[in-house]
Amino acid sequence: MKCGNNRIGRSLYQRNGNGLYPFWTPSAMANAMVAGCSKQKGNIKTLWIDCSLWLLRILASHYIIDMKKFPSIVIAAILIMMGCSKSPSEQSAPGVNDQPDLIITLTDNTTHNIKDLTGKNVVILFQPDCDHCQREATDFQKNLSAFEACAIYFITAAPMDEIIEFSTKYNLNGHSNVHFGFTPAPNILKNYGAISAPSIYIYSDEHKLVKQFNGEIAVKEVMKYI
Repeated sequence: MKCGNNRIGRSLYQRNGNGLYPFWTPSAMANAMVAGCSKQKGNIKTLWIDCSLWLLRILASHYIIDMKKFPSIVIAAILIMMGCSKSPSEQSAPGVNDQPDLIITLTDNTTHNIKDLTGKNVVILFQPDCDHCQREATDFQKNLSAFEACAIYFITAAPMDEIIEFSTKYNLNGHSNVHFGFTPAPNILKNYGAISAPSIYIYSDEHKLVKQFNGEIAVKEVMKYI
């Protein structure tokens, strides 16, 4: 950590010896319909109609069908259309956690993983002997009231005695929402890369990265994203 500001669907045709021929097995048709339906955007009614039209288009363009297979084709198509009619909430993917898998040891000797923190969090990577970090700490101390709704974590790879001295010198200890912690330098590089000190990362209560600042920044700018 450097001090300062430097720094689609697949085809429904298969090839035989004489060229291409239609391959209308239930599984092949289902693949095509899923590919088509998955691209559609809009309300559920529109999506269901699109799936139905896709089926009709297949049957209309290839009317010579083995009648023994016809029932299974229809059943497969109905099942696919039922799947296409699911609501967006049922098909939504789980949220992404932007908070890093970074284990820290606080000044009270407890360990925490940044990934598991709840609520809004501000992570500040710093070095105790960095003058930019010292000015940043002074600025934060003057504006702590603006951060009451979130937790602030000052994190460094410096020895614990230097961390405690820094928190005391800048009057940032003794606040319930301000924490100082240690993590080895390789952990910082793994999760954040080679960054300037200080670097500030703001995370929402949904674990999303809202904003990051690399290098010294006025705290009033940080406050805009809290």
